[in-house]
Amino acid sequence: MRRYEEYKSCDPDWINPIPTNWNLFRIKSVISRTINGVWGNEPEENNTDIVCIRVADFLYDSLSVSESNLTYRNISIDQLNGRILERGDLIIEKSGGGDKQPVGRVVKFDLPLKAVTSNFISRIILVRGTIVPDFLLYYFSSLYANRVNTRSIKQTTGIQNLDFYSYSTELMPVPSTVEQICIGRYLDQKTQLIDTLIKKRKKQIELLKEQRITVINQAVTRGLDQTVKMKHSRIEWLGELPKHWEITKVKFLSNIISKGTTPSTIGREVSDAGAVRFLKAENILNYGVTPTPEFYIDHETDEVLKRSRLCKNDILFVIAGATIGKVAVLPLDLLPANTNQAVCFIRLSRPSDSKYLWYWLQSSKIQENIWLEAVQSAQPNIAMEDLGNLPVPFPAQVERERIVDFLNLQTSKIADLIEKEEGLIEKLQEYRTTLISNVVTGKIDVREEVIPNGTTGATH
Repeated sequence: MRRYEEYKSCDPDWINPIPTNWNLFRIKSVISRTINGVWGNEPEENNTDIVCIRVADFLYDSLSVSESNLTYRNISIDQLNGRILERGDLIIEKSGGGDKQPVGRVVKFDLPLKAVTSNFISRIILVRGTIVPDFLLYYFSSLYANRVNTRSIKQTTGIQNLDFYSYSTELMPVPSTVEQICIGRYLDQKTQLIDTLIKKRKKQIELLKEQRITVINQAVTRGLDQTVKMKHSRIEWLGELPKHWEITKVKFLSNIISKGTTPSTIGREVSDAGAVRFLKAENILNYGVTPTPEFYIDHETDEVLKRSRLCKNDILFVIAGATIGKVAVLPLDLLPANTNQAVCFIRLSRPSDSKYLWYWLQSSKIQENIWLEAVQSAQPNIAMEDLGNLPVPFPAQVERERIVDFLNLQTSKIADLIEKEEGLIEKLQEYRTTLISNVVTGKIDVREEVIPNGTTGATH
């Protein structure tokens, strides 16, 4: 990529140097004011209901607002004053956030509908004629990636709050209006191309996950011999199984089927450091148990909750919440550990069968059945009794071991392919961030890449 002919030094270091003909301004000099959002009242399904944009609607990768699952609220006329968004408005998250995704994100509202922002988001009103909005949008993206983690956040635990005055005192290198337009259009083209590539990689990951389940389904309902004679299981949703297989139940394979306790219900606390790992639903993935996010309890709490102390090869099954049905086998390296009431642990009488049962519980037969039962209540959940009564197709031990060995090999190959795709996505996202930063700070000269009407080519 081309560079500008001459540069000059400036502060801060992350934008230094900038092209000689660019100016430096404080962000606040191009912003007239910000208008805080409003949450209003519960919708009444009448003409006064209006879309209320939430932080959850932010599509940070594309710096835009999602069109799906929009929230309607009842907003009074006096609350609408100055808050109705116009297409092209920039909006900023000023409250909320978290350690992994702090406040300060800016996206563009570009939906053809009447809307306001929620009370965690502010509408940015620009000083007319001072800056091209798309250039400022991309600069905010670069500023967020480089600076917001260390500045302008006044609260780092719980609900974060952005000190927008401090944030807006950051310096911004500003080229001519024509160059701003070129930069905006160039980055639109390039980031859309990158986003398309990322979508393709994500689609490939979904296909690989579907392939994984297909392989599991085939192995745990038909075995490895495709010529085997079949019989009906006499369970409608289960269908046919190999003729020589038996059917048992989870409870008949288990010594213990139980769940944990949330420490706060007994006056105890969970912390981010400690002696005994405390596993929650978010730690349970179908691929295994992830140690992050990290939660811990002390030895005294573990002693009080000793009924739910976990052991190697325990099968952990999420029985409540949005991730109900996620299931994993606990490895030795995460012990000692305990768990909470959203996670059921199944301890088999033959721990060597944990992997076989784990694969069966991941099958679409089981997952579909669980969700059909679970969603009938307001909070999705499955009773431990129902979990224990789930049928399990059960071939002889030698065949079970062969099935597990086969699935270990096949799912490992698929996992490697998924990891490769995820690595490509990460590199594309890193490239996207670097490209935006380099362009909006003048490290790359794109004037001959894009001309004001949006086509590519030389500007002279």
